[in-house]
Order: sequence, then C-alpha cells, then structure tokens
Amino acid sequence: MDKPSRWAINTITDLPASVHDRVALLGDAAHAMTTHQAQGAAQAIEDAYILASLLAHPLTTSSTVSEVLKIYEQVRLPWTNWVVKASAEQGKLYEFVDPRFEELAGQTSFEEKKEKFDNLVDVIVDNWKWSWETSADDDKQNAIGMLEKKLGKGKIE
Repeated sequence: MDKPSRWAINTITDLPASVHDRVALLGDAAHAMTTHQAQGAAQAIEDAYILASLLAHPLTTSSTVSEVLKIYEQVRLPWTNWVVKASAEQGKLYEFVDPRFEELAGQTSFEEKKEKFDNLVDVIVDNWKWSWETSADDDKQNAIGMLEKKLGKGKIE
C-alpha cells in the first residue's frame, strides 16, 4: 500500500461459551479485542497458564478433561469478556469518541471544560488499575480449588 490510512482492528462479541466437550478456545479465538490496553497477548498467555495448570493437575485424566475444561471456561470466560469491554471503552476515551466528551463541548468556561476533562483523565487511569491490581495466580488458584472440590471426591457432576 502506498498510502495506508486505515487498518482493521478485529474483535469478537462476548462468547457464551469457549469450551465444547474436549475442545477449548483461548487467546484471540476466544476474546479478540482492541489494542487499547495492550491485553490481547497477555490474556492469551494467562489463558494458557491457567489451562496448563489445570491439565497438569493430578486429578486431570482423560476421563475428566471435559469437566476440567468447563472449570477453565468458568474462570476465564467472564474475565476475558470483561477485558474486551474495558479495552473498547479505553479506545473510545483515547480517540475522544466516548459520549462523555460531548459534555465538554457544551461547557462555556475554560474552568468547566478543564474540570470535565480532568475527570475523564481520572477515568482513563482508573480503567488501567485492574492490570496492576489483579493476578492470573489468583485465577489459577481459584480454578485449581474448583477442580479439587469437584473432582477430589471422585465424582463428576
């Protein structure tokens, strides 16, 4: 392309499921997202980390894989669907297309505009907090706890 001016950022809507029987989706196949929080690859790595931890667990056998994958889905799918939404919201803020920017146009004084703009800056910073306040280790421990509760007694429901 001689004069590139646009490119596609492909995303997917929330999936109702990311597991079927003995097949699990992870990474962009399960949660393709915008680039605005640089989380696409990070979420794929976390998916793999948690999935590998579950599959390597001593209670996981060829007969329990389907149940183990459902646990992976229960832990990861709601979280990654949330990250997809958070990244999209952040993009709207970065690109000044969030509806909250329309309020700036209606303000008459510089002080009113500055106050509203400062509030949006705070929103942008707050939208990043989850990335340094959460850990995939917490999700891994939660998933392993679920696995041990479900399979540790030798029964599969």
